Amino acid sequence: MKCSLWPLPLLPLLAGATLGAEKPKPLYTSPVITSRTPGHAVSIDVDLKGSRSLYLVVDETGDGYGCDWADWIEPRLVGPKGTLKLTELKWKGAFAGWGSAKINRNAGGQQMVVDGKPVSCGIGTHAPSTIIYDLPEGYTRFVARGGLDKGGVGQQGGKTTSVR
Repeated sequence: MKCSLWPLPLLPLLAGATLGAEKPKPLYTSPVITSRTPGHAVSIDVDLKGSRSLYLVVDETGDGYGCDWADWIEPRLVGPKGTLKLTELKWKGAFAGWGSAKINRNAGGQQMVVDGKPVSCGIGTHAPSTIIYDLPEGYTRFVARGGLDKGGVGQQGGKTTSVR
């Protein structure tokens, strides 16, 4: 596949009680990650106290969304009830701009690979993407890594592929 525009997706984490007329405000937005970023990923640890819904969003930042493959690596909820893998919950809704959001696979249905290392637990998707979960009680933090999947980084050399 040949891409004429390089991806600049976002991986902001949004959480809010309801999705009403006003757009929920992000609780977290990562810095831009390029193929030059060590590990091609960022660590995410966000306080969800008071939230009833979780929105995982991947978006492009203005130059198109070709080649924008992203992985939510080892996503989990943590709190007084312990630790719960997000991959064990059914999402309320999921949209991906190419392919589809997948549990333990990338957007193309293949093994997730970030920085040359296989990822066995995660959610693969492609910008623009939104994945919505209802949050169970007893969990107050979201912990994961957000990374660039080799499906996008490997296209056209991935020199300006980024995730934010």
